[in-house]
Amino acid sequence: MKATVTSDDMELSEAPWRNDELTFDGQSLDEIAIILSRVYNTKIKIDDPSLGKECFAGTIHNTNIRNFIDILNLTTPIDYYFKGDTIHLRRR
Repeated sequence: MKATVTSDDMELSEAPWRNDELTFDGQSLDEIAIILSRVYNTKIKIDDPSLGKECFAGTIHNTNIRNFIDILNLTTPIDYYFKGDTIHLRRR
């Protein structure tokens, strides 16, 4: 899956989904959390509001939400934990 996201419309483009990738180009973590919630049909909460303002760019080959947040955890100062049916993101 690939999602192309712009901060103006926050919509997923349909054609790139065939590539099994999610691509972000300078979106804030707040914006990324909205997209991930839609793509994976899950709740995501950012515990630290300042973390939500940080921007990220990159392409991740999309297999499932756990793999995505594991990669996020390994490549950024973001940690996560599960509470009920919600994934919480926080600064390490």
